[in-house]
Amino acid sequence: MKRTVHIFLYTILLTAVVFFTLVGCAEEPEIRDEIFGAEIPEVVIDSTGSLKATQVTVYGNVMQENGAPVIETGFQWRPETTLPQDYMQGDSMKASDGGKGTFSLIIKSLKSTTAYYVRAYARNKIGTQYSKEWYFTTVQGLSSVETLEADEVQADSFVAYGRIVHKGEGEIIRRGFYYSTVSLTSISAPKDSLVSYMETDTFACTLEGLDPATTYYIQAFVTNHTGTALGNEKTVITLDGRSSVSSPQIMSVGYEEITLQGNIIEAGEAPITERGFCYSTDHADPTIEVDDTIRCGDGQGIFKSTLRDLLSNTEYYIRVYAINKYGVAYGATISICTLSELPEVTTFPIEIERPGVLRVGGEVISQGNGGIPVAGICWSVNPLPTINDYKQQILHGLGTFNTFLYNMRGGVTYYVRAFAQNNVSTTYGEQQTIETPSVFSTVASYGGNLRTVRSASYVTLGSRGYVFGGDDGLSMLNELYCYDPARGWLQQRAYGAKRSWMMTAAVMGGETKDVIVAYGGIDQNNIVSDGFNYYDPTFNNWHEIEYERELSPGSTYGSIGCAHGDEVYLIGGVQRNSSVEIITSDVWTISLGDRNQSRKCVWRKKNNFPESFYGGFATVISDTLYAGLGLRTSGAAPVGNRKLHFSTDRGETWENLPDMPGEGLYLTGVAHGENVYVADTNGDIWLFDTGQRVWAHKSRLPETWQESVHCMFSLNGYIYFGFGRDWNTTLRYFPEWDVIE
Repeated sequence: MKRTVHIFLYTILLTAVVFFTLVGCAEEPEIRDEIFGAEIPEVVIDSTGSLKATQVTVYGNVMQENGAPVIETGFQWRPETTLPQDYMQGDSMKASDGGKGTFSLIIKSLKSTTAYYVRAYARNKIGTQYSKEWYFTTVQGLSSVETLEADEVQADSFVAYGRIVHKGEGEIIRRGFYYSTVSLTSISAPKDSLVSYMETDTFACTLEGLDPATTYYIQAFVTNHTGTALGNEKTVITLDGRSSVSSPQIMSVGYEEITLQGNIIEAGEAPITERGFCYSTDHADPTIEVDDTIRCGDGQGIFKSTLRDLLSNTEYYIRVYAINKYGVAYGATISICTLSELPEVTTFPIEIERPGVLRVGGEVISQGNGGIPVAGICWSVNPLPTINDYKQQILHGLGTFNTFLYNMRGGVTYYVRAFAQNNVSTTYGEQQTIETPSVFSTVASYGGNLRTVRSASYVTLGSRGYVFGGDDGLSMLNELYCYDPARGWLQQRAYGAKRSWMMTAAVMGGETKDVIVAYGGIDQNNIVSDGFNYYDPTFNNWHEIEYERELSPGSTYGSIGCAHGDEVYLIGGVQRNSSVEIITSDVWTISLGDRNQSRKCVWRKKNNFPESFYGGFATVISDTLYAGLGLRTSGAAPVGNRKLHFSTDRGETWENLPDMPGEGLYLTGVAHGENVYVADTNGDIWLFDTGQRVWAHKSRLPETWQESVHCMFSLNGYIYFGFGRDWNTTLRYFPEWDVIE
């Protein structure tokens, strides 16, 4: 029993020793001051109140401390234009040292009319909690002001007006105007200010000591404790302060003096100390600083003076001037020319009297100071003609005059001036110009086949030209075309056979009325024909003419023809007997209304022509027959016939006329009025004047027409040249404008 107790005690003792040994070997434990299970507080923002332009009162509430005491509350805010994360760089302020419940803060130094976000915060030992954002906008703190129109504008002052539209927050500290000579909207614009001591919403200031005739920019301003508000910008232009003067009034003008009247309408903003006229001869705005002046006293009102020792026939520029303390005022400039010792003349516009003739004229307005003048017209193809060019002296003294210029060429620009002469010198009127109609112009193109020259037949009948038959180089043709100046080329009914070198004539009047006849020619098989037909343009039909063949020209080609009334003449031509060709001088006539008992027309043989020829020209002008020209031999290099003859007894006898000049051979011809026009193989145009019985050289055809003219028509005052083998455009020629000097 005793042993058992000892063992038990020993065990307890051993256990205690081990325990205290272990405890004695361990470190001192850390004792922490913390609350287990606490969280960050719960906070909300209640509202904002007392909202002003630069401050606002905000309210927050700590709803729960969540196990740990709140040690700080407050607010953070940011402008609406920033991001939420900018709270960290934004403004914040402590509202209280903690505790549960409501707290508030007055946020100051805000910007007026600006939107902000604000949030409350609460902090305990666990951390910081933020409420949701609250949105508010500060009220308008600045005043609003309007700049009104200025009044009582003078040369050195004006009254500026402004109006307070909205007073803003608090009392108005100052009101007035900024002003400058440059726009106030520029950041660097220098500006002055003037304060108004008026206390009404509409206020004014008088700006003095300004510069005349200067643009000023003004802005009303109003200042309160929130800042300075600016109104809109207005501009004011100060008056120049100078006088208002009239333009000079001319009282009289002489050779060396001018009498004038001036008027000072308003004195301006200071008395007139000097007035008068200034004048110059070389510029339109004379001034008293550099030009001649004549002083006429001082003061306001009308005054007169005479400018003396001037130059005659000289233009002067004159202005009225007036001086006051603000400067020199000028009236409008007038120009006046002193009288000329030379006569004064004007030129009338040029008119076309008729082809080749110009109507010109002028008027002597003043005889000058050198005796009674003589006057006339001078002209040239060069500008500014003088009396050393072409001239006509027409008038002696004052008045109008007219004359005609003859033989004027077409396609030329003429310059015309009237002139007048006195004992001093010669003067000229203004230059008049005119471009006369062109001698040549191209018109309609031909739609048919082209031909070798001389091979086709052509004739003018009434207001149309006709061409038919011919040789295109490959075969004979029978097509018929007429040219109408108003409609161009028109295809008509073809001839009954394909032939070239036919005699043709236009028969006017008689039993068959107006028709075209065709005789002979060479057909497609190179056979010479004796066929005789006429074409009726009214019905566009060809008809055969029956005649007694026992006595007739027979088979022939290249004869020339014309008609005198209804009597047709056939002259010359080539007859072929077997293979021999004979160039004849025969002259035959036939009347289409003259028929025998068998109703056939009868040919009558006249005396022979003075020479044998073919392919020439024949026409009737004023009952006189003209015939000749053409060719005297055939072959590759034929000899031309340059002779032209006339007959006044219907072909019974013939008389010689001058030979056709030039080196080219006759190609085509036509009667035009009372004269004959022909073109030769060199392209030269020749006029035969039947009255004077002389030849005259006219223009040369354009290069593309030389050696290729095929037909000629006289229509409506023009001559038309038809096409050749290599050209099919119609050329219009104006004979009366074709003058060769």
